[in-house]
Amino acid sequence: MRNSPHKCELLRKDRERYKVCWSARSVICPELEMKQNHNAEYEPTDLFGVLTHAALTNDFVNDATETYPLPENETPHPNTVFYRIRNLSVLEILNQFNSAMERIIEVAVEDGALEGEVDVAIDITDWRYYGDKNDPMVVLTQAKKGTNRAFLLATVYAVVDGERFTLKAIPMGPFTSKEEVLEDLLDCAEEIVSIGTLYVDRAFFHGRLHQSSEAEGDQVLDARH
Repeated sequence: MRNSPHKCELLRKDRERYKVCWSARSVICPELEMKQNHNAEYEPTDLFGVLTHAALTNDFVNDATETYPLPENETPHPNTVFYRIRNLSVLEILNQFNSAMERIIEVAVEDGALEGEVDVAIDITDWRYYGDKNDPMVVLTQAKKGTNRAFLLATVYAVVDGERFTLKAIPMGPFTSKEEVLEDLLDCAEEIVSIGTLYVDRAFFHGRLHQSSEAEGDQVLDARH
């Protein structure tokens, strides 16, 4: 049975995403570390491969190890992945993420991918969480998908040829100042690109924030959510 044109296009895009992510490992992996001994069974790249596969398939790590396109004896057990992640603090993970993003941005700038005015968007994204509500950075939010717990991530990205190019991400806890986050993300974007139209998540829009955005002189469209 032949796939529909729409299905074929989705499969093609999935293959392209995999190729891009695997090709980018030589740029990203040197910026990432998994605290482990030199004689550990799996290299950090093996663990990041599973995590990348889980992200691309929008799946849990437990399930991602079952569908990971390598023989079972070459695929890290999910408990191994979890153990290595638990050895890292939230700050260490964030610093590694931003270090990797800075390296990617360097490559993009060298290739001229961020030249000229580009549209920029600032979003708040929630990742649903099913663990302990008292875990670090867990925020209580509107119930959805069987849980009222989530991790919140504020991101700023440039829109290049219709695709999102993340410039920076900041995790948000229950007491995080939205004003400071917005200012930080705007400063980051202004250092990297020439901003055309700025799109800001509605969660940032209340009195002081709106006035602050207008004072920056950017064209701001409240077009998110």
